[in-house]
Amino acid sequence: MNKSELKIIEVLRLVVDLETFVGNPSNAYNNTSYIQKSLEDIKKILEE
Repeated sequence: MNKSELKIIEVLRLVVDLETFVGNPSNAYNNTSYIQKSLEDIKKILEE
């Protein structure tokens, strides 16, 4: 796999983790610090 493909896979993994977290009723308060960190991680990967 090339670097672009690995970046796509990593971003998709983070998006799925984030979607699972937000969609979980026990996380109904939607911990904004977790969401913010996930979005920052995605942004960092995409900017590499």
